[in-house]
Amino acid sequence: MTRVFVGTAGWSVPREHAGAFAETGVGLARYASVLGAVETNSTFYRRHRTATFERGAATVPPEFRFAVKVPRAITHEAELASPRRALTELFDDIRGLGGKHGPLRVQLSASAAFDARRAFTFFRVLRSMHAGPVACEPRHPSRRRKAHAIRSCSTKRAMRSMARAVSFAPSAPKSRSIET
Repeated sequence: MTRVFVGTAGWSVPREHAGAFAETGVGLARYASVLGAVETNSTFYRRHRTATFERGAATVPPEFRFAVKVPRAITHEAELASPRRALTELFDDIRGLGGKHGPLRVQLSASAAFDARRAFTFFRVLRSMHAGPVACEPRHPSRRRKAHAIRSCSTKRAMRSMARAVSFAPSAPKSRSIET
């Protein structure tokens, strides 16, 4: 049976929901009293020391998992090109999570059109370095239109067993003008 982990991006507990979480502890420890996973969104923006991940892993129960977001330096700035060095740094940093390391989350740029060759190459390199779970979030409209191309990637050895992530961001309400 497949185990499902439920979590959010980041572990802040909104004040209005604080009563649902443990009364003792702070931050991640309180969050982990209710939810079994978290996305480390901060890895998208900057590197962290291995000791930071070790402290986080020591704070949560044994069954807790950290979904690690792949840095934007790889996904957005380099647009998936030549990722080996940056991925090596990421894997060195997150080794402090030990067995609490969950999936890698690859959020593709919303401003870069789908490049099948580059994507296949990137995921081949990633899979040569990481056999664990991976979730990919294609965000550019061309990636959605070319969903068949992305789905066909899953038949390629490099992208087998890869999930597709979908963000549910609320849309801003449309403004209306009211005449009186």
